[in-house]
Amino acid sequence: NQNNLENRIYKLELDVKLKQLGLESLNALKSNNKINKKKEKINLLEQESDDYNTKIKFISIIFFIILFFFFLLLYYYLEKNKKQKIVERQKDEIQFALNKNKTLLKELNHRVKNNLQMVSSVISLQATKIEDDNSKKHFNSAISRIKVLSKIHNSLYSKNQLDEIDLKNYVIILKDYLIKTIVNPDIKVSFKIDIANNLYINNDTKTTIGLIINELITNSFK
Repeated sequence: NQNNLENRIYKLELDVKLKQLGLESLNALKSNNKINKKKEKINLLEQESDDYNTKIKFISIIFFIILFFFFLLLYYYLEKNKKQKIVERQKDEIQFALNKNKTLLKELNHRVKNNLQMVSSVISLQATKIEDDNSKKHFNSAISRIKVLSKIHNSLYSKNQLDEIDLKNYVIILKDYLIKTIVNPDIKVSFKIDIANNLYINNDTKTTIGLIINELITNSFK
């Protein structure tokens, strides 16, 4: 009986130990599950943190790219605006110079016109004192030439034809002027002008051609 009692006590103790081991194992298992869950949460949080950092980096890169292009566009805009101001200032300077040159040219043409008129008046005054018809004829011829030059100058420069002029139009201007100043109203005169259109002459030749036309027309009248 004593052996049986000892065996029972031993079994009871063994059962208690097994139950304790089971509880410990169960607690350990529960603890491991908690640890695993915590690790999963930690991994999830770390993954979210990595994703967030990646998004932050991506947004930062996009922001700096946009900022770079903004400053680049701003730089080009300022440079373009600066160049445009320089061009506008140069245009204003050129326009000022052109206006100044036009004013000077206008003044010069006015003085040339007055000088030609003064020379014509002086010669005309001198011609009134000449009694010899042959000498007076030469004076009148000189006066006619000066008046033609004055007419050429006045008609051309008043239209700002400073470089080249249309020859046909030039001849017509001289012809109309000579008809008004030389021809007797009772004389019927007809002209045939055979000059091609769009034929231009420069400043170096227009005065010479004007004098030649004056001689041709006045001699034809005579």
